[in-house]
Amino acid sequence: VSVPCTVTANFAPDNHAVTGVADPVAGGAVNCVSPVAHGSTTTCTVTTNAGYTFTGYSGCGGTPAATSPYVTGAVTANCTVTGSFSLNTIPVASVAVSAAGGSVVCSPNPAPFGATTTCTARANPGYVFSNMSGCGGASATAETYTTAAITAACTVTGIFAAQAAATPVP
Repeated sequence: VSVPCTVTANFAPDNHAVTGVADPVAGGAVNCVSPVAHGSTTTCTVTTNAGYTFTGYSGCGGTPAATSPYVTGAVTANCTVTGSFSLNTIPVASVAVSAAGGSVVCSPNPAPFGATTTCTARANPGYVFSNMSGCGGASATAETYTTAAITAACTVTGIFAAQAAATPVP
């Protein structure tokens, strides 16, 4: 340099990506305000899918929390916030018409949201199984019955009848 001159340096703060992920993916979505300036905090919110319950956030230096919105710690690098979800389970009630006649047992029970359950009827001595219905399945005359996809509490009903007394042979 042979003459006096001025050199100017311009600086901008680094920005970092904050990525939201759902665990499991089917549980919902995690949306974070991103990018964020180096050293700043940001917020994340969740959208929960049908059949799931939001159970909490973690990541990016924030305090684990089960409420929304989630606030990260000071972000100094790209990072990930995880939103955790659990699949809801729904009880399936079972009723035996003529309670002394037998029982109906459904499994799995409670049923995972959106799953079917299989119900089995067992007649007590002196009774016979007649039919079973409920929870969106097609009425069945077999002792094993499959419901439709369970999305709300429901009841499966099994019907039992007293066995006719044997007529003595002369």
